[in-house]
Amino acid sequence: MKSFFLLIFLLAFSLASFIAPHSINAQSCMVRGDGSGDTCPSGKVCKDTKACAPDGKDPSNGTDPSARVVCGSGTCKDKSTVKPTDAPKPDDSCTTNALSSVGTCGKNLMCSVESCTGDNLGNIRCKGKCKARPADKGACSYIPSQGNQGDCQSGYFCEASDACSSLLCKGACKKVAKCFCDSPGKSGFGQNGYSCLDADGKEDKANCKDADQECINDAGATLQRSDVLDNEPISGVRCAKPVQPPPPSPPCAEYDKGTGRCLQVITGFGNISTDPSKFITRLYGLLLAASGGIAILLLMRAGYRIMTSRGNPEAIKEGQEQATATIVGLLFLIFAFVLLQVIASDLLRIPGITP
Repeated sequence: MKSFFLLIFLLAFSLASFIAPHSINAQSCMVRGDGSGDTCPSGKVCKDTKACAPDGKDPSNGTDPSARVVCGSGTCKDKSTVKPTDAPKPDDSCTTNALSSVGTCGKNLMCSVESCTGDNLGNIRCKGKCKARPADKGACSYIPSQGNQGDCQSGYFCEASDACSSLLCKGACKKVAKCFCDSPGKSGFGQNGYSCLDADGKEDKANCKDADQECINDAGATLQRSDVLDNEPISGVRCAKPVQPPPPSPPCAEYDKGTGRCLQVITGFGNISTDPSKFITRLYGLLLAASGGIAILLLMRAGYRIMTSRGNPEAIKEGQEQATATIVGLLFLIFAFVLLQVIASDLLRIPGITP
């Protein structure tokens, strides 16, 4: 009895080892029909050393370029046995859908659409010819659901020249308009605006849609607004809410919320500005105040010496000279401050120096 069960176990193990690799090879998959050999993003992907080979059930996976579709069915097989189909060439027939503007033309060409069938809910199938991407004023076409870049080169869009249907538009490639911020990095309507200039020399202006956003110059940014240049794509700017930096640590009394820079620091003499010109003005004021206090003490000392001289001419004369020197020195400091204000503020007009 034991020998019987052992025989059954050996037969089952042998059968499993024979079927397993074949079941893996028979795993279904989806492969692009553009000759690249890449799998479709939404399809089943082969694992390990397997590759997706066209199974021939879908005529799109044949070597005839006119029969290809964007994605077709296939079977996972060893990579050494899978040969990719020939890559499409210019003027080969191609197909595309609402999910792929490249279609079956591969990575270096674009499917220039000639006709489409289906509906505008994503179930679109178009036919055309594989061509290099056209540039300025080159003939182009696009599917409205994919946006209006169509088959134009990067930095251009397809400007429709005729009436568009829900499935296809045709026109000529036009360079995307360039925009520049009027006041970069500032928020609030009137400050977060930008100016645009298209390839035909037409100018237009607009503000960021939200007042708390700021305009940022960004060469790689693109957007499209119905109220700017008749809904043409524009590039070079973007709108974003400013990032608030954390407040600086004490003893900062006031700081710029936009940059996080400390504007005033807390000291024993009150708040002092960190701006160099304002700091010098405040420092000079503090020194003048300190000089006035010292002058008062020196005057008090000179008067005390005169009062305690007991008629001694030398002591009286020394006290008078000290009082005179103190008053002259104080007047010199006052006039020097006034002279500095006149020269720096009125004549030279140095920023930050106010009378």
